[in-house]
Amino acid sequence: MKQHVPPSDPIRLILEENVGPVTVDVAQRNGGFHGTLTLSGKIEAPTGAPSPTDLAAVLSIEPAEVSQVFFAGVGVPLCFAHLSSNDIVDRAVIDRTAWTATLSRAWSPHVFFFAGNLRDGGTLYARMWAPALGVEEDPATGSACAALVGAMASKPDFVGTTYRLSILQGVSMGRPSEIEAEARMRDGVVTSVSVGGATT
Repeated sequence: MKQHVPPSDPIRLILEENVGPVTVDVAQRNGGFHGTLTLSGKIEAPTGAPSPTDLAAVLSIEPAEVSQVFFAGVGVPLCFAHLSSNDIVDRAVIDRTAWTATLSRAWSPHVFFFAGNLRDGGTLYARMWAPALGVEEDPATGSACAALVGAMASKPDFVGTTYRLSILQGVSMGRPSEIEAEARMRDGVVTSVSVGGATT
């Protein structure tokens, strides 16, 4: 890119992914490249997620520290768990026996757990495990952030046209990632979701 694109010009790429074409808009910002990946697609949000008690066992924390558990996906299925604090997110340790019993054969065996404010414009602190893929922990999970912002925007009580979240992930593993996620709405339906940030 540095060889072929003038520094002031944005560039658009199309990634042909298994979930469909993903538009990538790249611009120079603060001396580096900032990319935003946008996907048009239906937000899946099936019922049948584990109970907070079962998910707490997977995370080796107390049931009272899990406020909600839900499934959502935009191409990649995820199980989401909203926890009570950043400290609880950091303290979580996977219980393989509980994971096998609760999530290994569920709609999504991958778990993305976070603390923070889920309102539009909120900031979250997150971690993600995908044992079924051989991923002990992921420092940045764009597919999860896209699904999460899309699922929140799809709730009946949200009446705006754009829903945004900022997600900080990978801190406890020494690879902090800051992800900006956005869902765009028209007539109460999510039309696209995007995730973006800079990379080193």
